[in-house]
Formats: sequence, structure tokens, C-alpha cells
Amino acid sequence: MTTLTAPGRLISELPVLQQTAAAVPDLDCRLVLVAHALDTAVPYIRTLAHHLDLVELIPVPYSARRSAIDRLGEVRSTVPSSIEAVGRAATDAALRAARTPGAPVVVQEVGGYCANTVGELAREPRFTGVVEDTKQGQWRYERVPMLPVPVFTIADSPLKALEDVQVGRSVMNSVEHLLRTRFYSLLAERRVLVLGYGGIGTALADHVRRTGARVAVHDPDEVRMSAAVVHGYRVGQREELLGWAEVIIGVSGHRALTTADADRQPHELVGPKIHSPTAIIHLPTGGWTTKSASVWNTFVSPCAKRLSTEAVLLPFHRSS
Repeated sequence: MTTLTAPGRLISELPVLQQTAAAVPDLDCRLVLVAHALDTAVPYIRTLAHHLDLVELIPVPYSARRSAIDRLGEVRSTVPSSIEAVGRAATDAALRAARTPGAPVVVQEVGGYCANTVGELAREPRFTGVVEDTKQGQWRYERVPMLPVPVFTIADSPLKALEDVQVGRSVMNSVEHLLRTRFYSLLAERRVLVLGYGGIGTALADHVRRTGARVAVHDPDEVRMSAAVVHGYRVGQREELLGWAEVIIGVSGHRALTTADADRQPHELVGPKIHSPTAIIHLPTGGWTTKSASVWNTFVSPCAKRLSTEAVLLPFHRSS
């Protein structure tokens, strides 16, 4: 089954998701969902709403598409004013639900936005825990000294790992598009440095090399750097590679470049913030420019991830 969306795009209704969801009983749970509200996510969100009580959707602001939100008219949605406001919006939605009689309340999110307020949520008896989709979010929850509720992370799920190839391809395509449309250049003609050689970095480096570009890799993990050598990439000291590269793509899950890195460069680094994934393009004729690379996430059913066997439960302590 497909859904026609403006302007004439066909979006898959995710048949594997539908089959998996049909085999899973409806859950006695109320969900606050923090997600990327893209057109491709609509079937996924609708399936969640069909199998449990989706009390509120909190779209991540930079990926909130009005067309997707309109198609989800039956789902209450609150778009935060900024990325910094996502955690508060999700926390307030979960608190409202937990203070109302009914089924247990869970937050499912994509970035650890509620990590700083998980203690506040835990004080409500009907709030039972968090499902975190991303590695960056997992790291944020791991930094909480004593997690007061269960936090399941699916960042290392085998099915989640399948996203890496898709995300790596999307980042490469975004950088290629940026080079072609803004700088009238081809990625194949450039020296490219990939910062981070985890799942996404490995996939990204492979896709970039297939274009014909010269590719170098840097990761602080020595085992990952050894893998990069085995895979045939240029490696070296970070400072040396930063000076060698014409295109730098950060996919480490952390801040790709720092102000100290900018100070080492011969030209000014332009851009208020640098997030990962980030594309930094250095043209020999002058200047630096930064453009966030668009990443279109692949949405996979939490049912299909079989949380009971493939999720990781972070250590937590529930006060009596």
C-alpha cells in the first residue's frame, strides 16, 4: 500500500511494519513521542497511535514538516519553538498525562531531550520509563548519575544498525548537492575528511569513496582507526588531516569541530553552531562555509526491534 502526498510523491506504508504490528497485541500504555515529523514518518506514527494511546507528538523543530503534521490531524502535536525547548515540551506533556488517571506513561524520543528532567518525571507514579532511539540520547541518559526510572536504548539494536547505511548515503547526497548547487563543484574532485568512524561514519566513507573522492578518516578510538587502515583510508593526526581536507564531514555524534580547530585554520569559520552531522567545505580560493547536512531518518517499528531481546536497559535506581 502507498500514500500519495503533495507534490505527487508516493510514500510507502511500510508493509513489514504493518505485519509486525498486526502480530503484537495493543499495549496498555500512554505515549509521548518525540520524533522527526517527516512525510516518511506518518505511517510509523499512525501505527503507534493505532496500537497504544499516543497522547501527544512533540516534533523536533528542524525536521517538523507541516504536510506531515497536517496528515496526522488526529494526533495532538506541539511543535517547540526551538531545539532547546524540546525537552521541556515533552516533559510537560508527560507530566500532564501522568497526573491524569489511566494507563502508565512512557516517553519515546530521539536525542536524550528529557535526560535533564527524568528525575522530575520519576516523581509521578504513573510515569514508568523512557525508550531512547539514538546513540547521542543514550549518552545523555548515561550521564545522569542515578537514573530513577528504566531507560531502554535501542541505539545498538541490529535492526537500528541497518539505518547507518541509509543515513551515510543521505549525508553524502546532501554534501554532493551542496557542492554542486553552491560551489559548482563535484565531490569526486575534493579531498574529504570523515570525522567519526562508527556505523554512520563507516557507511559514509564508503559512499564518498565510491564517487571517486580521496577520503581520509579520523576517530579517537584506536580500534576504529585500525579498521579504517584495513579498509584502505588515509589516516593520521587530526590537525594534519584538517589541514589536508577540502570537505570535512562530522558524524561522530558529538560536536564535529571546536573553536580551537577554527583558530588553527587560515580562513574564518562561518556558522553559529556546528552539529553532527555537519559539512564543512573549504575552498582554496578563500573562506570557510558550514551547512548542516540533511539526514532523512529511516523509521523502524519499535515492535520489530523486539525490545525484550535487543534493547539495552541502562542501570537505574527506583527510590522506594
